[in-house]
Amino acid sequence: MDTQKVTTQYRLSQWAKIIQARQESGQNIKGFCQVMGISKSQYFYWQRKLRNMACTELTIQDVYDNLKVPHDNN
Repeated sequence: MDTQKVTTQYRLSQWAKIIQARQESGQNIKGFCQVMGISKSQYFYWQRKLRNMACTELTIQDVYDNLKVPHDNN
């Protein structure tokens, strides 16, 4: 297994948890980042990466769904 790929997936999962924790906390981003000891630029970088990944997965799923051949039940 590719070590770099595993590392990236691990980081993505950790940042997904951080971003979700911020959303659930109700804190603003600036305050949350100060408490967590992370920079706002780090937060926004990983948020953007996660959003882009989600959009890519949705696009791939849409293409796959459009390729499915409908079954005729007659």
